[in-house]
Amino acid sequence: MPIINLYGNSDLGKEFFVKEFLKENAEYLRLYSDEKDKIEIILEKTTNIGLFSKECVIDLIDFDNWKLSEKREIFNLNIPDSLTIFLRTVKPIKNEIKGLELEVKSESFTVPNPWEKKKWLLYIKSLIEKEGLEFDEKVPEFLFEIVGPDEYALFNEISKLKVLGEKLTIEIIEEFVHKHSISKLDEFCFMISEKNRKAFEKLHEILNDYDETHIISAVAKHFIFLFNIVLSVEYKEKYNWNEIKEYARKMNVSLPKVARFLGFKFSGQEFTPVNHVKLYNVEELKEIIKKIYFIERSIKSGGTLNVEIVEFMEQIMEEG
Repeated sequence: MPIINLYGNSDLGKEFFVKEFLKENAEYLRLYSDEKDKIEIILEKTTNIGLFSKECVIDLIDFDNWKLSEKREIFNLNIPDSLTIFLRTVKPIKNEIKGLELEVKSESFTVPNPWEKKKWLLYIKSLIEKEGLEFDEKVPEFLFEIVGPDEYALFNEISKLKVLGEKLTIEIIEEFVHKHSISKLDEFCFMISEKNRKAFEKLHEILNDYDETHIISAVAKHFIFLFNIVLSVEYKEKYNWNEIKEYARKMNVSLPKVARFLGFKFSGQEFTPVNHVKLYNVEELKEIIKKIYFIERSIKSGGTLNVEIVEFMEQIMEEG
């Protein structure tokens, strides 16, 4: 059965694998868990490969989110050799569907944990070498320091540097690579939720550094997390450190993230975080999350994030 499970925490690694797998005359189709009629689309492809395509590849991007009944249908399909189905998941598929003998090949793709600097340096080196670039010995470490442990941001910066056609040096990196915060995309999301109009200035950089689906997914996760915060936290004008720690423990999330959402300022912090519980209520966040969902649908249907997200950001800034 030509099913290949691409699993692990590296979305970029999975993307590389699929691109290398595809042949020039292969028909390629990406499907998401929220696609309508996705099972019917796949069924049609099992019996009707395109006239001018010798092979067809169907890429199921977020197979973790599929319903169990839908997964059963996929594993029960009679798939011809001319069709390959990729299942992208975080964890490997192991006996997930009881009573079925799954013929699934597996490929693992991982990136190091954020604190594993040595492993990240090796990973950055591999990305540079993949692009066929020469580089000074200290370049991977310097890139790590100014970009951070973010595979998409690192790859996009390296891809831009490739255009120069020069050996990479510290001087070139300093001139052409913008300094990233450790979680630049997270910072962008906070700028939106804090109603900071500087988010519009940051948008162009974000669009250059990240895939559109990655950006809107991060925005969605940010506001869903904020929704859970508002549901779980007692309203207060100001929260103390013990309260921050207790909420972080109960919600099993990082202290800094909870602190930022609740407007807690650390000693020496240059900016004053905004207490999001004062800015949003449950009903407002429900509407915001609905808007994000429609943007996701639009992007998957060929819309342009640059247009969609500007309108969304304007609505956020004007509310409240």
